[in-house]
Amino acid sequence: MPLAEPTPADVKADFPEFANVDDAVIQRRIDRTASRVDDGWGADYTYAKSLLTAHYLVEDGLGGGDAEIASYRAAGVTRLKSGTLDVTFASEAGAGGSEFDTTAYGRRFYALMARLFGGPLTTGNGCGGYAGAATDLPFAWAYGGVGL
Repeated sequence: MPLAEPTPADVKADFPEFANVDDAVIQRRIDRTASRVDDGWGADYTYAKSLLTAHYLVEDGLGGGDAEIASYRAAGVTRLKSGTLDVTFASEAGAGGSEFDTTAYGRRFYALMARLFGGPLTTGNGCGGYAGAATDLPFAWAYGGVGL
C-alpha cells in the first residue's frame, strides 16, 4: 500500500496558521521533504512530511508568530527591545544543536525522528560487538570476526 503524500489542504488542516498561504507555496515545501522523509517512516510518513513542511514554511517567514521570530533570526537579530518589552532570541541551533531547533515544528519533527530512528544499534558475535549504525562496515571484525 503506497504511503499518502500530504496535500496543502492537509497541512492547512493540521496547522491552521498556514491557512492564508498559497497552495503552490506549500506544495513546493512538501516536495522538498522527499530528501528527509522516505517510506521507512511507516505510519508516521504523512505526519512527518507535514511537520517538516511546516518547519520549512516558518523558516521562510510564513505562518504565525514563530515565523516572525524566524525572520528576525534570518536577519541576524539576537535581541529586540521596544519600550518595556525586551526579548533575547535563542541561538540559531538550540541546546540540541539540531537544524530543527529553530521552529516548534522542527523540534516536533526531530522528536519523532529520534523516537523512530534514534539510539545506537548494537551488533556482535561475541567478539565485543559494535555499537553504531546498521550499515556495511569496512572492518573484518564487524563481519563475524573474520581476520581477527
